[in-house]
Amino acid sequence: MLISFEKRFLFVHVPKTGGTSMRAVLQKHADPQDSAVNRLLESVGISVNHFLGSYRSYRFRTHERLAVVNRRLPNPVFAELFKFGFVRDPWELLPSMYRFIRKTPHHKRHRAVSQMCFPTFIEFAIAKKLANQKRLIANSRGEILLDFVGKFERLEADFARVREKLGIRRGLPHLNGTKQKTVAAYYDSATVRRIQSAFADDIETFGYATEPTSSMPFAA
Repeated sequence: MLISFEKRFLFVHVPKTGGTSMRAVLQKHADPQDSAVNRLLESVGISVNHFLGSYRSYRFRTHERLAVVNRRLPNPVFAELFKFGFVRDPWELLPSMYRFIRKTPHHKRHRAVSQMCFPTFIEFAIAKKLANQKRLIANSRGEILLDFVGKFERLEADFARVREKLGIRRGLPHLNGTKQKTVAAYYDSATVRRIQSAFADDIETFGYATEPTSSMPFAA
């Protein structure tokens, strides 16, 4: 999560939605205590979810839930921030997350996930709530708290709208996502039913298909 009280924006970083590329553009405009310190502390296992002093000194986790921020910031401050984030098709998000964790040795879940087949990872992700996107951007009543919800599938166009709103000229750095097998190749009938059940809210809320298609290319 990145916050700029000067530019009046709040970026919710939903995992595996192009957030790292967006952070590269937004970081210079964010408040200085936000990102680098949080990632360093989290990398050594120190929780940064603490709230001491003025609201400007609050440090939120990289993938903090927006409902937590809403509770901690004064209502007028939260209301005036332009709040935005991006979501991704759950059918593509799960394989992307699975591949990323397995190929990233320093990831805190690498050891466990590297031993898992994809169906086992799905159950793991469901149990740990790793891929539930709506919960990161909604309140306890299920109401979306963002002013703008972009989609990974149209990342450059949607982020251009964000940049225009914030008066930021720099575009996204080159994205290195590689095309792999189609998304449908990851699933069988059992895992399709599991995703349909576990991620029904995300699928309906963000307007995604109720099953993977054979023509859907997978971008890491």
